[in-house]
Amino acid sequence: AWRYRDFVIRACADDMPFDQFVVRQIAGDLLEAADADEAADNLVATGFLMVGTKMLSERDKAKLEMDVVDDMIDTCGRAFLGLTLGCARCHDHKFDPVPTEDYYALAGIFRSTQVLDGESQKYVSTWVKRPLPVDPEHAESVARYESRRKETTAALAAARKQRDGEKAAAAAAAGAIVFDDAQATREGTWQASTYTRPFHAAGYVHDGNRDKGSCRIVFPGPPKAGTYRVRIAYTPGSNRASNVPVEVVLDERTRHAFIVDQRRAPGVAPFWHDLGEFHCTDPEATKVVIANAGTDGYVLADAVAYVAVDAAVDRPADEVEAEEARQARLAAAEAEVKRIEAELAALDADKPPPLPMAMAVREAKHIGDAFVCVRGEVDNRGPEVPRGFLRICSEGPAQLPADRSGRLELARWLTDPDNPLAARVIVNRVWMHLFGEGLVRTVDNFGMQGERPTHPELLDTLAVEFVRDGWSIRRLVRRLVLTRAYAQSSASPAPAAAGAPDPLLVDPENRLLWRAHRKRVPAEAIRDTLLVAAGILDSSPSVAPLAAFGTLVTQNVATPGDVKVEATTRRSVYLPVIRGMVHPLLVTFDFADPDLIVGRRESTNVPAQALTLLNNPEVIAWCTRIAERITSTVQDDEARVRLAYRLLVQREPDAEEAAWVTAYVRGDRAGGAESAAGGDRWTRAVQALVASTEFRFVD
Repeated sequence: AWRYRDFVIRACADDMPFDQFVVRQIAGDLLEAADADEAADNLVATGFLMVGTKMLSERDKAKLEMDVVDDMIDTCGRAFLGLTLGCARCHDHKFDPVPTEDYYALAGIFRSTQVLDGESQKYVSTWVKRPLPVDPEHAESVARYESRRKETTAALAAARKQRDGEKAAAAAAAGAIVFDDAQATREGTWQASTYTRPFHAAGYVHDGNRDKGSCRIVFPGPPKAGTYRVRIAYTPGSNRASNVPVEVVLDERTRHAFIVDQRRAPGVAPFWHDLGEFHCTDPEATKVVIANAGTDGYVLADAVAYVAVDAAVDRPADEVEAEEARQARLAAAEAEVKRIEAELAALDADKPPPLPMAMAVREAKHIGDAFVCVRGEVDNRGPEVPRGFLRICSEGPAQLPADRSGRLELARWLTDPDNPLAARVIVNRVWMHLFGEGLVRTVDNFGMQGERPTHPELLDTLAVEFVRDGWSIRRLVRRLVLTRAYAQSSASPAPAAAGAPDPLLVDPENRLLWRAHRKRVPAEAIRDTLLVAAGILDSSPSVAPLAAFGTLVTQNVATPGDVKVEATTRRSVYLPVIRGMVHPLLVTFDFADPDLIVGRRESTNVPAQALTLLNNPEVIAWCTRIAERITSTVQDDEARVRLAYRLLVQREPDAEEAAWVTAYVRGDRAGGAESAAGGDRWTRAVQALVASTEFRFVD
């Protein structure tokens, strides 16, 4: 998402024509590009369609698909047309001329666009990530590295498998006799399996975690009398039993009972568990019994090994030779694993930088029209609707290619100079940000439920001039800020003549623009102003904002305490926006809800805001830095007061204000002498200015 944010910032800084800005966000991946940088920007721009809220864990994929489509339709409708198109998902729009068929004509376009990738995981979808264009040499080096790493990783897995097999054979056969489960006598229902590796021979058996008390498996004893270490084989797992009863029976009167925890790894690699040393005098009577009575999980039985530990058991010459051969093969397998591990480490040490990735849409594999979902229910299909645009704003049916989604044609239709809405909507938004209220006050809703424009002819004129100026936001802003209307004060002027009506009574909402609207400073600007005044604002652009906050956030398991956003002094626009963990200072000052489409923020004035500026530890630390900057820059108290006012409220103090603050920091005023440290008094003086309404409002 940070790549898309940076694209928007660059577009604003470069005064990208707004029609081009819209087209690139909706269909940038379908545009021709002059070079790799432009192609990368075009891909990144489509992140606009990606960043909305999505229920990735939704198991009903058909519903998830339509929810994502609805989000894109609603967002594009509100952002570029000022229409609440999402209201037509379940029925014809109740107030605006948008029938359900028009909604699903647009749905066919966005349904033919892939935003989520649900193929890699059964239930949890992921967003589409696409590699950005890079120079051919870089791409070739990455492809070569990935190919070699894939081959080396496969070779390492094969070598480790071979090594583990040799270890198993060596561990069991060092003077040992091994009986596999196939050679044992089974009682009850045992199921053969090869699911969990490694295992001895062809596989193992388990009890299915049922029929407790009715399953036993009996392994025979060694062929000769002697002293042996007895080992059983199993592969551990979290679903295994932790209390498996095992018996080593030496004769009718001698039995050794054990409880084996098969959730824990065996002690002898790779899967042998040593039960101990036993003296066998009657091989015919000796046996090892594994049962499932009273167990709390799956019981596994794989093999039993008898490892000779004394000379009483004669070993034939061919067996000794076989043992030596096994040890040689094990040593060779270990050496091969180490060689491939070293090769893989060297490969990773010299790996090229990864290809940059971005959240970006792509054309879906299946391009096609959408069916009407009756009452919005995905399982209740109505008629199929050809892909197209809003008929109320179109002269005829849309001509869309059969092999493409139609997003590019939609984007060009939206920004067509003949489209009556797009230019007016963006002009109204710019007016709202500059003047505090839009000419249409419901900036996201130009429909019947929205407010009518206070000056419709002015809005029309500005929209026409905006298009004539090449859709330049910068020229539009310049035109507006040079007007007399923008230069007005928010203070109410006196009546023009005696007996004239009070303007506040005639037009209390200032719809006639007889004064400026008083505007609250945005949340980000409050934080940035404090950082600038403290002299610690880091104005360099951010790259990957979450990198500094560890993996908890990216794994979606973070808590607000894990995300120390206050540790950074970058501009607020570069802070990560984590849903549910937005910076508390920004939330206090009406930061936009990241889960919603917010064309116009709320502007509240509540006690919590002033209290936050007085008591928030982060704000106190910044005020302390501001006080230190003031006292270290200027030596005279009167000059310090003037500097404080210029830094925080952008004006000179009047004589009374200067006298009051100077007396306070010198300890001449009540409350000033209670602190012995002059720095503390300056910090409090700075806090008083920061907590004032003048700091938070533009008059």
